[in-house]
Amino acid sequence: QLCEKAGLLQRALEHYTDLYDIKRAVVHTHLLSPEWLVGYFGTLSVEDSLECIKAMLTANIRQNLQICVQIATKYHEQLTTKALIDLFESFKSYEVYFTSWFYS
Repeated sequence: QLCEKAGLLQRALEHYTDLYDIKRAVVHTHLLSPEWLVGYFGTLSVEDSLECIKAMLTANIRQNLQICVQIATKYHEQLTTKALIDLFESFKSYEVYFTSWFYS
């Protein structure tokens, strides 16, 4: 948590293993490199990834929607199209329908 308090969220996330800590940090997308964050989701389990996307959309859908769509686009096979559609629809966000993987 020292890294997080110092504003070093990327470094903090590299060390966190508890989902509560991860969700607390990952919602601050404006402080993280988008490329790094998308790659970071490749290290999470399916369940944790979906929970983190949900936390990001809950915290600030306007700020975090684009990066969530990028994460969904990269990991749609692992996360499953149905789970992603259900998640985005629960926020009344239909951008997911305009991604290439939705139709594959």
